[in-house]
Amino acid sequence: MNEQVRPAAVEFRDGRLWSTKFGDFYYQQGGRAEPEQVFLGPAAISDRLARAELFTVSEFGFGTGMNFAATVATFLESSTARGRLRYLAFENQPLHVADLQRAMSSWQDLHHIRSEFEFAFPPPVAGWHSRHFLGGRVHLAVFVGDVATGLRQVVSQDQLGVDAWFLDGFAPRLNPDMWESELFSLLSRLTLPNGTVTSFSVAGHVRRHLAEAGFQVKRIPAPGPKRHTLLARVAESKFRTKTRPRSVTVAGSGLAGATVARALSERNVEVRLLAPRVSNQSEASQIPAAIMHARMSNTRTAQGLFRIHSYCFATVRAAGLAGSTQVGAIHCPGKSFPKSRLEQVREALGRPWADALDLEEISKQTGIRINEGAVWFSRSRWVHGQSLRQALCDDELITVEERRLHASDAVEGVVVVATGPALPACVALPPIELTGIWGQIDEFALHAELDHPLIILADGYLALKSGTAFAGSTYEQTPWPPGEATIANRRRLSSLSRHLIGNRVSTFRALRAVTSDRLPVVGKAGDGIWASLGHGSNGTTSTFYAAELIAAEICGELIPAMSPVLSLLSPMRFAKRQLRRPDPFRP
Repeated sequence: MNEQVRPAAVEFRDGRLWSTKFGDFYYQQGGRAEPEQVFLGPAAISDRLARAELFTVSEFGFGTGMNFAATVATFLESSTARGRLRYLAFENQPLHVADLQRAMSSWQDLHHIRSEFEFAFPPPVAGWHSRHFLGGRVHLAVFVGDVATGLRQVVSQDQLGVDAWFLDGFAPRLNPDMWESELFSLLSRLTLPNGTVTSFSVAGHVRRHLAEAGFQVKRIPAPGPKRHTLLARVAESKFRTKTRPRSVTVAGSGLAGATVARALSERNVEVRLLAPRVSNQSEASQIPAAIMHARMSNTRTAQGLFRIHSYCFATVRAAGLAGSTQVGAIHCPGKSFPKSRLEQVREALGRPWADALDLEEISKQTGIRINEGAVWFSRSRWVHGQSLRQALCDDELITVEERRLHASDAVEGVVVVATGPALPACVALPPIELTGIWGQIDEFALHAELDHPLIILADGYLALKSGTAFAGSTYEQTPWPPGEATIANRRRLSSLSRHLIGNRVSTFRALRAVTSDRLPVVGKAGDGIWASLGHGSNGTTSTFYAAELIAAEICGELIPAMSPVLSLLSPMRFAKRQLRRPDPFRP
């Protein structure tokens, strides 16, 4: 992979956002009026939303997200209580969050979603960025990259179709790549019966491409500086939507199972969650103090994209859920995570996701010795595993049964296996190279008062708050002798902090489920069978992302990850490897 994203080069002129590359404004007037005149009104979006259980819009040229925000405002006014809005967008040169915030500051009539949207706005990283708003009723998926690449993936995967297309790239003479004939052919294949296309462009070749793709096209009068805009209706659609399953069984008592259950319930799917009662000392997701962070890396690799997308999706998705609190994290360079790698991640994410630190000020305020080159990740979260799991399961469509899948169970319908290292014998899974690795965190008394909780990552992690310090976690290929893990965790604290570390207060030990390549198993594993397994030390981020991919595929949606990432996580990958060598975890 070699996906290099170049953020949009912009400036503000007369209070409006101007593209220095294309030499044009992103919009003529900020707020709701322009989207209503060009896109929503001509396509009768309000009336159609009122009748739809699920309505899908797709936009070329996401830009500031103004059309999305206006569509959400109309959705809130027009839809039924159980209606859902799905919005698929494509953007080759994404904005930085700071430019978005300045642009949105004057959109007073689009306040409905402004703060939520600004917080969730994705970093300029290639691939699909999936976001949910308003309790799951609104789903936004933005593809950052070449529009044709993203659209081809939608055509190959999506089984729900598109009701309305908004073509809002810069004018064809300025941005011809977004108006190529192939794109019109692709969009026609996804258009549902009575589907529409609206655009500010009435250029002759745009109308001609649409007509050739099977649309009835007309120019319509427009107020303001443009005399006409475009409205097209599909003449005949052969697209047939997939009916999502009414119910799904999820096996697994940890975060992997709970996140899948919640992702499905927000798509109006009933979930039977088989979650056997566990003790606090047996399952990794019961951990009292974990961090929602990830070992991110170069975005030009599939693994790098997976780590970054997992982190960004999870930290946004967990906002507002009990059991996780945004406190931010200081990531220090070390032997396994050099300064150069941290700098690559900081540059890829940009503010507010990642930023440099004033090391002297941090040390003065906290008494923590921070290595040069440390990076501040403002969205990282402090997680209480059991509370977060309970919050995820608190939904009327999720029924929790305190039992596990037994060998004698007859498995029917759709099943998601999200257990730990022990796989259910009654489900026909492909070969999966999975084992359990012990880990331990320790809680110590901290003789210091901190203004706010603090997370530090170096060799392991520290989670500090006034009076308490958690340190972890060990990675024990075979269980260490008693007391050795506590000594190692105390050493993590003393190496960074000038504060007096007191006695050990408590210890938590559990098994992580880990695969042979240290990557989770995510995706379809057989006929009616999906898997979310082997999340290891990154489960607080990777389980959320895995759940999104699995729920999307089960429900016939676009799977919001690029193909190399899906291949990286595929449950089928081990069968291919075992043609060359045996399972390393089996004698």
